[in-house]
Amino acid sequence: MGNVKKQIQDYYDKVVSIEGLERLVSESEDVSQVKRFINYQMKPKFQSEKDLCNDIAVEIWNDYWSEYNDVSY
Repeated sequence: MGNVKKQIQDYYDKVVSIEGLERLVSESEDVSQVKRFINYQMKPKFQSEKDLCNDIAVEIWNDYWSEYNDVSY
């Protein structure tokens, strides 16, 4: 299982190193724009790679915008 985790981490590192990703995340109105950008840049060959790109996009989007969302109960 360690090998799979390393491959996923390597893929994640490739995605977050895409030039212009941080700017796009900060300017996007919706996570779908980030998903499209990442998929266009990574050009996934398999559905599993596309799913991974989409999951990473959601994670990046949530991490960035969670700083600006104040949840008050």
